[in-house]
Amino acid sequence: MKQYDIHITKTSKPLGNKGEYQVFDNEVQNFVTLDEVKNWLSENYSKVKKIKMYRDQKDKSSVQSGWIYCFKNKDWSHDTEEWYQQDWIEVYQVERTRVLV
Repeated sequence: MKQYDIHITKTSKPLGNKGEYQVFDNEVQNFVTLDEVKNWLSENYSKVKKIKMYRDQKDKSSVQSGWIYCFKNKDWSHDTEEWYQQDWIEVYQVERTRVLV
């Protein structure tokens, strides 16, 4: 059965910080159809800036592999300071086979 996985690497840094982004979470979302993938991305990222993400190849060339969604974020439940966040997103089509163990 074909399915789709969205691999999300969430990174952040404090506002005004010129330093590097740090990974704070990795997440995988699973969907049955490509339309479900598109709907989920639209619901979660439609209002933020996105830039192309590239992956290096063995021959030293690069190929676009996904998108980086860039925005400011804040944890309203803990009244924290805002931070810059970049979510690095790649979508994979996967073949799943049930295995009994």
